[in-house]
Amino acid sequence: MAIKTTRLIVKPHRPGRQLLLAILGAGVLGVAAWMAFEYGQWQKLYARMAALARSNSTEAAAASLDRLKAENTDLLQRITILERAAQIDKEADLRLQAHIRGLQDETYELKEELEFYRKVVAAAKEESGLRIQGLRVEPLSESRRFRYELVLTNLGKDDKVTSGDATIEVAGRRQGSPQKFQITASRDGSRTTTLAFSFVHFHRLEGDFTVPEGFEPESVRVVIRQEPAREPRQDASYEWGELVQAKG
Repeated sequence: MAIKTTRLIVKPHRPGRQLLLAILGAGVLGVAAWMAFEYGQWQKLYARMAALARSNSTEAAAASLDRLKAENTDLLQRITILERAAQIDKEADLRLQAHIRGLQDETYELKEELEFYRKVVAAAKEESGLRIQGLRVEPLSESRRFRYELVLTNLGKDDKVTSGDATIEVAGRRQGSPQKFQITASRDGSRTTTLAFSFVHFHRLEGDFTVPEGFEPESVRVVIRQEPAREPRQDASYEWGELVQAKG
């Protein structure tokens, strides 16, 4: 028969340790709660700071954009002003060049006219009575349109008036056939008039005429008749190519 033995375990009773553990546990929980609260507050603060930073960044970007727009508008205005000034300078330069060309053309024409009248005066000094001293024909801007200038002189010892009329006739070819027309004829050829004159020493007859379509001029003949009819007539002939010179 076995004999049962009983083991007796003796635990020391320490009430202070349990209290300390409870206090430590409560402290840990308190610290954890405080840390969680602070973390939450920090998260809120960070979120506010981030939002403020984003807001400041947006405002700064908007302000920068407005500034750039204003600068761009100012630059565009300056460019417009400069372009307009350049256009004005260009137009002024073109007008100046056109004016200079006009003066040069005018000077050239005046020189030609002066030379023409020098020849007239030189010829007039050697001749007395009614004379044809010169004829000028110049092309106009209108196609087949020309201007003529006929100079007559009557140099003598007295100052009596000389009267009469003149005709200017252009000879040439049209479709190979010889033809003539007077420059004082109407454009449709239905009417022809003479050029009347009455002067003492010097006279100039001038006007415009149109060369008919298809007509090729070759020569020009001038005839003057002095009144009374018993006075002899005067005439002169000119080659068209030598008489007419293009402007410029």
